[in-house]
Amino acid sequence: MPSLAAFDKECHEAFDRAAETGAINPLRFFLIKWATHVAIHRWPMRSAALAEAERVAGDPTAGEKAFQVSMETSSRILAEAQREIGL
Repeated sequence: MPSLAAFDKECHEAFDRAAETGAINPLRFFLIKWATHVAIHRWPMRSAALAEAERVAGDPTAGEKAFQVSMETSSRILAEAQREIGL
């Protein structure tokens, strides 16, 4: 799980990019990323399911079916979190 230091670093980078480019997209992407992270991790079972899906997806010994299920689980969790944040 990302740390507060990672959040702070990414926040500063987003502000710097926004200032350099004069665009708000770096800030928008930063907020979407972290709002999605919070929406996922506020529910321990959801967070654990995503971690397990990511583990299986990265396991070279996992079968094709397990990989497919893990990808579907990850997609479902991300979609749920993004709906919760209004995307």
